[in-house]
Parts: sequence; C-alpha cells; structure tokens
Amino acid sequence: MKSNAKIWQWPSLLLLALLFSFTAALAQEQQRQKVFIMEITSEIDPRTNRYTQLALDEATRVEADHVLLKLNTYGGAVNDADAIRLRLLEYPKPIYVFIDKNAASAGALISIACDSIYMAPGANIGAATVVVPTGRPHQASTRATCAPSCAPLPRQTDAIPDWPKPWLTPP
Repeated sequence: MKSNAKIWQWPSLLLLALLFSFTAALAQEQQRQKVFIMEITSEIDPRTNRYTQLALDEATRVEADHVLLKLNTYGGAVNDADAIRLRLLEYPKPIYVFIDKNAASAGALISIACDSIYMAPGANIGAATVVVPTGRPHQASTRATCAPSCAPLPRQTDAIPDWPKPWLTPP
C-alpha cells in the first residue's frame, strides 16, 4: 500500500510558500512610507496661507508619513508667514523643505520652521527682516515684534542655535 505522505507534502509546501510570500509582501507594504508634496512658488499672502492649511489637511487625510515642501518665494506678508510657520511647527509629522531657487524674507521664516532644510545648488535663503515696500528695513519696533517668532525656532527644530539672529538685524 502506498503512503499519502508525499501527496500531502507538495500542497503543504505550496501553501506555506504562498503564505510566506503574502506575509513578506504585506510587511513590505507596511514599510512603504507616504510622502506628501506641496509647493509654494509665489508670494506669501492669504492665498498661500490657505493653501498650506488645505495641503496639510490633505496630508493628514491620506495619512502621509512625511511632508515635502518645495519652496521658491521672495517673501510676502509677515502675518501669513507667521501663521504658516506656526502650522508647520504644530504639524505632527516631519516636514522637509526643498528650496528650489529662493526663500527670502517670509520664505526664510517658513523654511526654518521645517524639520530639515535642503537646497538646490545656487539656491538662496535669508533676509528675514521686516521691510517696507521700498525694500528698506521697517522700524525697530516692528522688527522687535517679529523677533520672538524666530528666536525659538532653532530649539524647536534642532537647527543651528544662532542661525536666525543675523537675519533680524538689518545691515
């Protein structure tokens, strides 16, 4: 009489192999992380402020693990930049900024609120002082009002401790 042992070995091995491959595929799928990309390529104003709010809401909805902000701006309204800065600091997931060309003034303030800053070769960041429409520094009282917004950023983002300080002092 023949044994059925060999007959049962092949289906068992096949079932075990399928189970293993399914488990491996599931583990690989669980290790994949979602990156949400948002872009700011214009002046910082109420529209940009609203866009960042909607973008971060969408990143939360899709359960993104990281947010990448592609930034290219000469700056804009300090009140909107400050609202964006606070929103970035409060966001529970890591936010990385890639400065494509420029992150001046309000763009610099937004950049230093992110967890890490990356820049394209030749890109510029800086000059986060409050200016009047002619480009000249605003009165000292306005700069003093904005300085506390920048001062805590290095501690909150592990950036270089004295980094934003020179930006707040006009040349």
